[in-house]
Amino acid sequence: MATSIVTIDAPDKVVSCDEKGAAQQLLNVRNISGHPITVGAKVLVDTATQASWLRIDAPAEQEMADNVLTQIPVSIQVPADCEPGRYSYRLLVYSVRKSGEEFTEGETVAFEVPAKKVPPPPVPPKSSYTKWIAVLVAILLIGGAATWYFLPKSVEVPDVVGIPLNQASAVLEQAGLEIAQPVASKASREQMPNSVLEQMPAAGSEVDKGSTVQLTVAEKLLVKVPVLAGVRLATAVQRLSSAGLGLGEVAEKVDDSKPVGTVLEQQPDQGLSVEEGTAVNLVVSREKGKVLVLDRPQIEILKNMQLQQRMKIPATLLREVAPEDAPLAE
Repeated sequence: MATSIVTIDAPDKVVSCDEKGAAQQLLNVRNISGHPITVGAKVLVDTATQASWLRIDAPAEQEMADNVLTQIPVSIQVPADCEPGRYSYRLLVYSVRKSGEEFTEGETVAFEVPAKKVPPPPVPPKSSYTKWIAVLVAILLIGGAATWYFLPKSVEVPDVVGIPLNQASAVLEQAGLEIAQPVASKASREQMPNSVLEQMPAAGSEVDKGSTVQLTVAEKLLVKVPVLAGVRLATAVQRLSSAGLGLGEVAEKVDDSKPVGTVLEQQPDQGLSVEEGTAVNLVVSREKGKVLVLDRPQIEILKNMQLQQRMKIPATLLREVAPEDAPLAE
């Protein structure tokens, strides 16, 4: 059974070709699969429509994060001898990994090919009086048109939240708007970096054509590396978890002056800002001539961290008895 993975919506259900037979239609595609997917797209044409008239102006394959909206432009170019009328097609978006099982077929959209304009018949010569009237009317029409042109025109702000910044710029430009500079940024776990988190004015607002829209884009969340040197290993792992960091490699170093399992070194160093989820490497103390075996309270803490908080703990740190044949490098 096929599974629908996206929603497909066209802001303009019908577009008109210009006198050269060209047009473009934008289709909004939002990932509803519940997880990131790699998708492809193609057009499904109806009987009267030729597939060669349509072209998808987007990468053959593109990554889509969960619940993120992207726009797929379809360019239309009909031949000069195309009959006037309305032609329809649909957009098919499919999972590259499971194209036969996970796909969505959009609703039917259309484009209109207008009838060719017939040139007017030649105008017979007019009298001088008629010419002056025509000139006066032309002046009035030109003045009215100029006044209309220079008056502010109201446009509706489109919704660009959730789409990449470059696509948001194209959408706003098409609506006759500009992005306010500089573009603000905010750390986010929910959205892909450089996608739009917030916009002001909000979508649907009426503003003058040429106005600017303030955007805030997502950036990766940064956290500070906590102080780990000098504490027991189990305490260090708890601090890493609280800071949103992971445990990396754990090396050993002989130091009889410190309790077994005390953190001697850390990398990255304390106080540095790193991306959330970064693994921090540690060097811990052990006794000379002995394999590293933590005390039972530390082992219990590490086991709980592994089970409850999904921390990756090396198996060697959870052993309660040292192996008899373990080699030691002093």
